[in-house]
Order: sequence, then structure tokens, then C-alpha cells
Amino acid sequence: MTKSELIDCIIHQLDNAIDPVRVQGAVNQIIEYLGDNIARGEKIEVRKFGSFSVRSRAARIARNPKTGEVLDLDAVRVCYFKPGKVLKARVNNESAADLE
Repeated sequence: MTKSELIDCIIHQLDNAIDPVRVQGAVNQIIEYLGDNIARGEKIEVRKFGSFSVRSRAARIARNPKTGEVLDLDAVRVCYFKPGKVLKARVNNESAADLE
């Protein structure tokens, strides 16, 4: 699902009761807020969905499997998503009602 599809879905769910420009603005604000906080290293938890956090990967030596060339990889920070119990249950077609 793309961001525009998400916006269209929200508009449809609300039976066109809200101006599409306002919905688009709200979605953009949420995404911007989440991105800013994750970039600062803060953990974001959305109950029944999951949590976003930043993890650090140490510098390491890697090898290109095709050429065998040795590469020095710098330390990096990566965004990590951990799904919540309810989302995991939905993905696995299990009853989420037992988890609430």
C-alpha cells in the first residue's frame, strides 16, 4: 500500500466526511513526526501494531560473495520494526481477541 492509497482508504472509510486535503495533511504530519523521532533515536510504540526503534551495527569486515573482494563496512544506525502480538496474530490468521 502506498501513501496515496492509504489516504484514499481513510477517506473512503470516513464516507468522504473529511476534506481529502486535510486527510493528506494529517497523514503527512504523522509520517513526518514518526520519522523525526526515529531519526533522533527515540522508540515509538503503537499498541496492537508494533514498535519502531534504532539499532546500531558495529563496523565490520565483509566479503562480496560474487568477487570475493574484502570490504570494510562502517558502523551504521538502522531502523528496526518489531511487530506487536496482535499484528503477528493477524498475519498468521490467528484470533487476536485472545491477545487483548
